[in-house]
Amino acid sequence: MALDRWDDIPFEVIEEGRTAQAGRPRWGLIAGIAAVVVLSLSTIAIVALRVTNLLGANEPAHVVQHDGLQERRDESREVFGRFDALDLAERMRTGSDADELQSIQELFDNLQTWAAGNDHAAFRQAVDWDRFVARMEGTRLARQLTAWERRAYRRELQSSIECDVQWTTVEIAGVTTPDGATNTRIVYAFCDPSVGTGETPFRFWLVNDAGAWRIYDWEQLDLGMPDSRYYAIYAKYHATGAMAAYDEWIETLHRADEHLTEDEEDQARAALREAEALSIVPELKDYCWVIQGRRWELVGDSDEAARCFSNVQRPTVTPGGYYNQMTELSWVDPAGALRNADAFEEAVGPSPSLLRIKAQSYEQLGRRDDALAAWKRLLKMRPDDGGALTAWLLALPEDESREFFAHLDRLEDGPSVAARVAAGLAYDHVDRLGTLVAYLQKAAPDAAETFEAMGLAAEADGRFRAAADAYQQAAAAAEDDDARTGYWGDMIRASAEAGRFSAALEACPDDEDLFADISYLIDDWDIEVSRDEYQAFAQFYASRYPQSLEAFANQIWLALSEDNLTDAVRLARAALEIPRSHDEADSEYDPMEGIRSQLATALLRQGRVAEAYAASEDAEESFARLARLAQHRGLWRELDELIALHEKEHADDPQLLAARGEVAMHDGLELPAFNDFRAALERLPEDRKWMVRDRLAAHSCRCGLWEQYYAGAEDQSAAFANLARILIDRRRWNDLEALVALREADDRYDPHLLTVASQVAWQRGEYRTFVRLAEQRLALTGESAVRGYSRQRLDKQRTEALLRVGDVAAARRLTEDRQLTPAEWANRAVVLAVDHQPEAAAAAARKALDDDDSIDFYWDELAGPLFLAGDFAELQNDVPPQLPPPVVRTVAVAFVGEPVALSAANFAKQLQRLDVEGAPQPVMRQTTEGPVAAGWTIELAGARLWLATGDGPFAEAWDLGNATHAEYEAIRRSPHWLAVGVTAFDSRRRQELAPLARRALTGLVDSQSATIAHFPEESWRGAVLLAPGSESAAAWAAGIDPETAVDEPVETVAHAHSPYLPRDRDFRDAIYAAARRLEAAPDARLTVWTHVAHDAGVDPAAIEVDQVRRSALGWQFVGTLRSESRLVPELALGTKVAVVVDVVDAWQFNDEPVQLRRE
Repeated sequence: MALDRWDDIPFEVIEEGRTAQAGRPRWGLIAGIAAVVVLSLSTIAIVALRVTNLLGANEPAHVVQHDGLQERRDESREVFGRFDALDLAERMRTGSDADELQSIQELFDNLQTWAAGNDHAAFRQAVDWDRFVARMEGTRLARQLTAWERRAYRRELQSSIECDVQWTTVEIAGVTTPDGATNTRIVYAFCDPSVGTGETPFRFWLVNDAGAWRIYDWEQLDLGMPDSRYYAIYAKYHATGAMAAYDEWIETLHRADEHLTEDEEDQARAALREAEALSIVPELKDYCWVIQGRRWELVGDSDEAARCFSNVQRPTVTPGGYYNQMTELSWVDPAGALRNADAFEEAVGPSPSLLRIKAQSYEQLGRRDDALAAWKRLLKMRPDDGGALTAWLLALPEDESREFFAHLDRLEDGPSVAARVAAGLAYDHVDRLGTLVAYLQKAAPDAAETFEAMGLAAEADGRFRAAADAYQQAAAAAEDDDARTGYWGDMIRASAEAGRFSAALEACPDDEDLFADISYLIDDWDIEVSRDEYQAFAQFYASRYPQSLEAFANQIWLALSEDNLTDAVRLARAALEIPRSHDEADSEYDPMEGIRSQLATALLRQGRVAEAYAASEDAEESFARLARLAQHRGLWRELDELIALHEKEHADDPQLLAARGEVAMHDGLELPAFNDFRAALERLPEDRKWMVRDRLAAHSCRCGLWEQYYAGAEDQSAAFANLARILIDRRRWNDLEALVALREADDRYDPHLLTVASQVAWQRGEYRTFVRLAEQRLALTGESAVRGYSRQRLDKQRTEALLRVGDVAAARRLTEDRQLTPAEWANRAVVLAVDHQPEAAAAAARKALDDDDSIDFYWDELAGPLFLAGDFAELQNDVPPQLPPPVVRTVAVAFVGEPVALSAANFAKQLQRLDVEGAPQPVMRQTTEGPVAAGWTIELAGARLWLATGDGPFAEAWDLGNATHAEYEAIRRSPHWLAVGVTAFDSRRRQELAPLARRALTGLVDSQSATIAHFPEESWRGAVLLAPGSESAAAWAAGIDPETAVDEPVETVAHAHSPYLPRDRDFRDAIYAAARRLEAAPDARLTVWTHVAHDAGVDPAAIEVDQVRRSALGWQFVGTLRSESRLVPELALGTKVAVVVDVVDAWQFNDEPVQLRRE
């Protein structure tokens, strides 16, 4: 666009040109990585001609001037508000002004071509520069020009102004004719350099010059400044101190942008603060505040961004901040998002992205009618929007969907749009899927999209073979190569679910790219196969395409996973010998590098360190990868050798320091480890510091060096917050008090101090103190400073704290007199239930459960015990709680070679050793013969401690990602195990009981001979694996949490290639068949069982099914509990619950034999 130099910076380009003078992002920016564009100061200087000699002269050409700002704003709102894409397209074809509209569209088609190709010369020829200069004069910011001066301006502008990158996409929304200017048109359009990420509203002024349309001004409406006005301002202040400050502001933001490209956030922040301190000319202040706010969003500081936006003095003229605030708040404060959306719409008008956010915000607030109205408004602008169409269809009764399908018929590609909607319905609303399939079968019976929808419907109904056949027909009918490949992938997925994976591979066409896509789908778990099926695929792929690197990669992965290192090395070396085409060698993705990485992994695990290090062409990257691998697998000798090798040629690589720190920490050398980590943190580039920063903080807390860490930190406030979080998690209150004292001495006004103090009060259960500190925190920083999820969490904690101290009235005030999100409705429901208002509480709970998220609500610390009670049976019937409950936590599992004696007497003996009093109760496991005893539980002040034994694999679906093959096999093949766990709604109570559970386990098994998997309370990464006889196992048995490098957490997620998958498919198909029998015979009876402690398989919950809910993600069974839970007494007999098929452990139809998932 105007006078801009677009720097080659590796961000997604989403900024307009002129505003890039300050690196301005577009109004539709959603916080994230964005383009950085900067205006060349030398170019500005050329354009901004000296105006000190400007004298009165000739009349400029007649133009529409800058008068009527409010009228233009009203016009913008009206034009965008009435934009109907289908009507406008029809008008362009058949309307009375079709020829004119087509000629204007031709101009903008050319404009998109010029912008995409950076053809600035062609764009300049389409601009009426006389009128542009006249518009500059019309601002009254510069004196009237002489004819000579006007020509000089025109020459300079014409040689310098460039296309705006956002004009690569221009969608006309409406055209108006100004009063008294019959040859002028004002065009309103949405522009965006990246389709689908949001739209920027523009206004263009056009003139018909001898039958051809030319542009003579343009304005990005969220910034409220036509380009002619911008250059008039620059001309007014040219060569003044005020403009010099603005030039410096541009240059400072340029530096901030450069820091952002290097991930140097601290330096970028400093540059932004420096820019803000500069004095800007009054006409540009609002413009600069919006640009600066958007820069803060790029840094990731929404609070600073909000402050900048709030400083805009005339937000109706420069309304960009409204839009950014709307996007920032859209998922965390829907009421706030709506306020900003309404303000932006009032200033500019609606846009597709704005209407989508409004609709979603209304939905979050439970305002379904308002949401539907917003979705329908969006459909006028985007008639093929899948989300809007889905919302519309779901709001219609099935027998009143004629208008919906009439809308689809108006679309150019209605069947394709209908298929997209069908794909979404297959996961959440299968009951409406049939109407779309029927429409497609009638409207386009032979279309690929029709067969796709048929496949989706069959998959959701559990008819996987029929789904595979439909997808194969879709592939045959598809005209697009990418679509065809996608349908073949769908066919393979459905065939795998039908147990016909190998046959499906045989049916695939001879297409190497297709098999590469299938490989990626398997790796991403989009196609789930057993280990045997994966081996068959790898062999089939390699036999069909023996030169495929992807096929080699699959075979190497299999060899590595089976600890067959010799084969892995052989295969990798063979792959590296394959000749590569020139195109492959120059491609951005180098598959050979992946093979080299696999080769290096195999060689390192063989102890061939020098060969492993030399396998990759990038020594520093190779060292980083191999060092992490050695550390995770406990290959400390290999890591020492690797460090020595790398040091010979790259002694200045700071990654060496980090690796030495890991070795020192493993060797128990606390201070050397600390010093190495700190030196690494100082020298590593910004984008790699995260690898060491948290490690150093955790190590410093563990070994008592946190004070040195704090003293040496560049940002002591951030260091304080990080250390405090770790110390709170580990309940190190004395150290925390000392840290707080240090911080108070340095900066007693640091807002982190209040935050930390409130967190400590919360963890300690000091609820009155917590409420006081939380209110002080809000008073100090302002109510709007704590936003989003942080605010939701804080308000929930405040509500709970007030209720725990009996101040129901204060708790009620927190959730009154404002629009509420589902999370806030949950708070209100709890308050009303405590206040003995069951009907109002149930109504509030329904709003909280509006998105069917019953897991979060029913298992909440306060809501669960209240709303699982009989008073809320009707609520449970409508939205049942899902089993198994997350309040049951497995603390640890010991894998042993001999059965563990867990008799009543033995359990009682352990309780005596633990000084625990109470009456133990047996916990059961479901079998074909009925429940049998599998362990014991005891109540402990509202919580429960439990132990259970079992034979065979524990939690069959585990994938022990970081374990060695030997460790993996030791656990998978362990003949016996003993699990210990705790149950409590209150997470803090579970934490308190975890050490007791640990002691109970170590009293029954020898930690020196058993492999133990320990589960931290809040760890999303899974278990910590403790090898028999290791120091970490001994420390764990003594009550010390495993925190050393060797104890890398092991993910416990569903195994991508489980050997039990074929059995699970058979079990699923059988229960689906039983469910169909139930639906066909209402008097029949289907009972399903899950276990409340699901991983351990104890405490069976028998559910008599009365409803089956279908979904492509798996069926859900809803019914009534026919058993009582020993671990969660709130799950009483007769409670309505739901369970998904994946966690059903057994089922029975009528009085037929019980069918078990595991025999």
